[in-house]
Amino acid sequence: QYDEDGSYVPPLPDSAENPDREDKESEEVEESPELHQFREVSEVRFPGEVGPLGGHRLCKIQCIRGHWVGPLCAMNEHEQDEHGQLKFEPLYKRCVVDHIPPHLLLSYKNVSVTLGWDLPHGHTLQARCRDLGLYKLLGESKVLCSNGLWAPKMPSCVPTTLLTNYSDDSPPSIRIKVGVGSAAYEPSGVLAVLPTSTIHLDCMYPRRRGSPEWTWTGWFRQYLTGYFAAPKAPLPASTTFYRIYSAGWSAVPEEKASRYRLTIKDIQNQDSGTYTCASPRGLTNSIVIIVAVSQCAALTEPNPPLSLRLEGIKLGQRALYRCPLGYMLQGTANATCLASGKSSVQNINIFSSNERDYFSKYAIYSI
Repeated sequence: QYDEDGSYVPPLPDSAENPDREDKESEEVEESPELHQFREVSEVRFPGEVGPLGGHRLCKIQCIRGHWVGPLCAMNEHEQDEHGQLKFEPLYKRCVVDHIPPHLLLSYKNVSVTLGWDLPHGHTLQARCRDLGLYKLLGESKVLCSNGLWAPKMPSCVPTTLLTNYSDDSPPSIRIKVGVGSAAYEPSGVLAVLPTSTIHLDCMYPRRRGSPEWTWTGWFRQYLTGYFAAPKAPLPASTTFYRIYSAGWSAVPEEKASRYRLTIKDIQNQDSGTYTCASPRGLTNSIVIIVAVSQCAALTEPNPPLSLRLEGIKLGQRALYRCPLGYMLQGTANATCLASGKSSVQNINIFSSNERDYFSKYAIYSI
């Protein structure tokens, strides 16, 4: 076959054997008006829901050489490139929580994470051990989802002396007492303390085997252990002031054989830091303290027969829910106000869909 210019045009396959097929194919090629209009579209933008909590991001698909490519999503709708355009990136593989080591708690934006959760690329899980001070976290407290893989790998929790019958191969346990004020365990694994509180940190180690040692790294000041007499004359303006802590074996008869205590009185912002107890063999365990002020929203009285006793709405104070005889409480009975202003309750199902109700909601049923 030749065209009008005399150029050779190869015949279509099977055209000679099946002349009716050419007519059918020509009919199929005819495009609808909608398809014809779409040929002029190079990009389609749409709101997308990303992540287990339904976070909203601006996404798009692009038409490249007749094929839709994407989706691409904007990491930050306020971040632009040098041309004033939004920065889009591909949606990488999600990470699935298919294994949680024993005694490890995972959370995402103050919501507990359980087996089967999946997380988008670039998002981070918080990890901590179930009982602060009783287990030592081995590994990083933050785990990043990187294109389908956790980086670094999930941490683990190892038992300490109280759980191993004071084995010499175990790091020391740390028990926490609030003498005055209030404190709360945060999902990140730190202890948040209200200013002016008094905190006792007990390093659990048999006194007959020697004395452990407390060390700490404050974020704003250096510290010394001991007692200093007040100066008799004014100090120079350049003098460095040190925070004075007391450390030693507990004076309580039933505690003095195993509790090496560090006491922090009238705690202030400069006392935030990492407090580490080291056994005579050099095994360590640490508690991270942040001094913070937060306030949770006031709670309304629940519908009877459920009752509420509220300690307060400041950091570390609790909401205590109770049912009368003949009823059973479904859910966690206590909710603690955290530094973030959210509840310490671990069950994700108690939160509202918009995450603004951060104290627990409970259901009750008769038995």
